[in-house]
Amino acid sequence: MSMNSRGNKSLYKPRQPDFEQKYCTQSYVVGEDDLLYGKILEIYQYKADKLEDTVTVLPDGCFEMVFYFFADHIESHLVIGQSEIEYVPIKECMSGFGIRFIPGWLGHVHNAPLTRTVDIRENLKYISCSEVFKDFDRFYREIVSTGSFERRIEACRSYFGTTERLEDSPSELARQACLYLMNRNGNSSVGELERYLGYSSRYIRKIFDEYVGFSPKTLNEIIRFQYSFYHYYTNPGRSLSDLACEFGYYDLSHMNRSYLKLAKQLPKHLYRKVFLERTV
Repeated sequence: MSMNSRGNKSLYKPRQPDFEQKYCTQSYVVGEDDLLYGKILEIYQYKADKLEDTVTVLPDGCFEMVFYFFADHIESHLVIGQSEIEYVPIKECMSGFGIRFIPGWLGHVHNAPLTRTVDIRENLKYISCSEVFKDFDRFYREIVSTGSFERRIEACRSYFGTTERLEDSPSELARQACLYLMNRNGNSSVGELERYLGYSSRYIRKIFDEYVGFSPKTLNEIIRFQYSFYHYYTNPGRSLSDLACEFGYYDLSHMNRSYLKLAKQLPKHLYRKVFLERTV
């Protein structure tokens, strides 16, 4: 791996349109000049009393730290995303705050890898934040003691912004592998990833299990799905056949099969649903 290939650059922009389209949602997408760039993709919060009972979550390969504010208590978890679309109920929670991490970065926190006690809820995997993050109690207090979105963002910068990469470690190898896949829009084979990293497919699968939460093949499929979805989302007049070819699908039929696997619906149906909701 050359030093030039080890950069932080990634234009990965996963979308969660059902969540994004709710007018009360506050969102901060991390920019290149931020201390959090390359670690966190987005920070957000919402009020559940103004949202629908469920939120549709598309697979994006990310982990999220979430805080759920109930009437009588507060919960915090690290949520492991799934490889298929999920419908997550939120009506029991009064409000929420979340941090969406870039795929592959989580291995650099104190108590990785991901071999913790997992709680399964609504097909999503939850891990207690205190089991994963060093000195989490201090960060927890900073988040729950204020309702200010800006102050919570600053707390994230203070807590995560100074975290250094662990060079020459399995966690850094996982981060570099994910960057490789993201920078190629999900159009890479496992064989190409092996040659880039200089390790066997067996070892690469092992570090993905421990630090990423998905196999290389599955993460690749999710990234390609999200890239194609993002480009159609921002330019809905595009031909689906052209989009399929541009993002490495063999043809539109191949793209259809991938969308059915990940989103349980054809591209045109998913796009139609998204854009119908945007105009309501």
